[in-house]
Amino acid sequence: MSANIYIEDLLGELSSEFVLWDYNDDLNSQYLKFTKEPLNDFKILADKTIENINEVIDQKAKWGKGYEGLLQYLCLKMICEKLKDD
Repeated sequence: MSANIYIEDLLGELSSEFVLWDYNDDLNSQYLKFTKEPLNDFKILADKTIENINEVIDQKAKWGKGYEGLLQYLCLKMICEKLKDD
C-alpha cells in the first residue's frame, strides 16, 4: 500500500506479535507480512483508529475475522485517507 497511508496506529493495536512492517525499496509503498493470523476485532479497531469512518460505512457493517477483517480494515483505511486528501 502507499507509504502515505498512516498505519502506525494499526501496528500498535494489533494483537499479533508475528507481523513485520517495512517500506519497499522505492520508499513509496509499505507492506505488512504476517506469520500468524491477527485475532483483533477489526470493527473496534477501525472505530478507534479511523477518524472519518462514519462518513464511509454504516455502524451496522459486518466485519470479518482474521485476514478477512484485516483486509476490510486496510481497504477502509485507504479509502478514508484518500477522502481526507480531497
